[in-house]
Amino acid sequence: MRDLCSGAYQPGKCADFFTLDLNHIAYAGGLADPVAAIVFCAPTGARHTVVGGRLIVEDGEIATIDMAPVIRDHNRYAARLAALDA
Repeated sequence: MRDLCSGAYQPGKCADFFTLDLNHIAYAGGLADPVAAIVFCAPTGARHTVVGGRLIVEDGEIATIDMAPVIRDHNRYAARLAALDA
């Protein structure tokens, strides 16, 4: 049975996709075969990501949460882990 929610970019359909900026040094030489570039050039990050029609990444930045507290917590935990190694 075919999923009626997917398979086409149309109003009312689910939309999961991402875009990459192939004019980035990480993709140098990959314009001739963008699919191979994604596989072999180690993508640095999505330019835009949409999941279920919801924008998750916009212009390379996470659009769904405030990243400042996440980064602050991460740095605090990383410092604690580094202190354990001392």
